[in-house]
Amino acid sequence: MFDIITAAAALSFVVSSIALWYSRTAARAAREQAATASNANLFAREARHAEAVLQFTGRYAELIDGGLRFGHQSWEYQFWALYALEYFFYERRWMPSFIFELWMIELASMYESGEVRASRVGYLGHYAERPEGMTSFFGRLLAIAESCGDDRATRSREIMQLVRTWPRAGENRD
Repeated sequence: MFDIITAAAALSFVVSSIALWYSRTAARAAREQAATASNANLFAREARHAEAVLQFTGRYAELIDGGLRFGHQSWEYQFWALYALEYFFYERRWMPSFIFELWMIELASMYESGEVRASRVGYLGHYAERPEGMTSFFGRLLAIAESCGDDRATRSREIMQLVRTWPRAGENRD
């Protein structure tokens, strides 16, 4: 009887050990699969960001290829609509914020021209049904550009701070 109990105990120990080894292996494999899926999601997100940046950059290059044409209503609409779309992508985290910072610094430098400022204010006023966040953001950008004048370093710092602290999709704007 002792031999049967000992054999059963030994067999139970072996089976339990194999089950433990298998469950640890399965858990490790599950963690690795989860990490792989997470990395794939991050890669896909970065690829989407890169594609968005390339598309926006290409469209911007097309628009300014013949020079800035403020005073040409159709061109102005396309120009400001591109910036509105960039904001939309930035707000939804579909593009890296550091790229958006660079683009907003460039836009603020254009505001040195009264013609550009007037065009921008006109566009925002004409399309006032735009989301409040976008109108407020570009209003703040214009205010920074005007308050900093020729001090490009201060203007750039303030714009980077604006972009970094601006509430984005899912965040409270209060």
